[in-house]
Amino acid sequence: MWKTLLKDRSYRFNLVVSIFIFLIAAATLKLSGLRAESIDAPALPDLIHSSIPLVDVTFISTFGFIVVQILFWGYFISKKPEELPYAIKVYSMFVLFRSLFITITSFGAPAVRIDDVPFLNGLFGSLYFTKDLFPSGHTGTPFIAYLLIKKQPWKNIMLGLTLLMGASVLLLKVHYSIDVLGALFVAYGAKAFYDWLRENLNPYLQSWFSIIPLPLALKKVL
Repeated sequence: MWKTLLKDRSYRFNLVVSIFIFLIAAATLKLSGLRAESIDAPALPDLIHSSIPLVDVTFISTFGFIVVQILFWGYFISKKPEELPYAIKVYSMFVLFRSLFITITSFGAPAVRIDDVPFLNGLFGSLYFTKDLFPSGHTGTPFIAYLLIKKQPWKNIMLGLTLLMGASVLLLKVHYSIDVLGALFVAYGAKAFYDWLRENLNPYLQSWFSIIPLPLALKKVL
């Protein structure tokens, strides 16, 4: 499958564009995290936080998220490589949405919490923030995978990981309950918005590119 796809100039171009969009989204997320971290905002009360115990599930939160990423991208690389560029762009849209909400909504991290500092702090410490709260990336990422993946048991596994990741950040109290619940809506909205862009902009892009003598590969952006 990969040999055939990589011979397709259009696919190669689409994959490169997708990775480029993701890198932009990732850089935007880091900038929004740095901005949020610099703002002295108060912690907020949370009904669910006050109703559950504080439990150190850092191992589950950290390595569970690594498992999410491995399964997410492993599925598309091994099972559906033809859909990989689309999956990357939908996920990038979620990251961009997350960056936007972190930037425009500033509030302090929960006062009582167990920080899920990365175990490999030397590698990932620069990406760790305490105030990049809404929406939760731990919850939204597996839910995006759930929305994108069509085959079982992968789909149900991602739904289970969504619940596990959401529960873990709530037990650590590093996210408010609205961050976890809101992540589901933001993830769904990010996918729906990208699908809308794809459906509505592609005809205009194709029409515009049709008058320019560009290779076919350059005419398939979305």
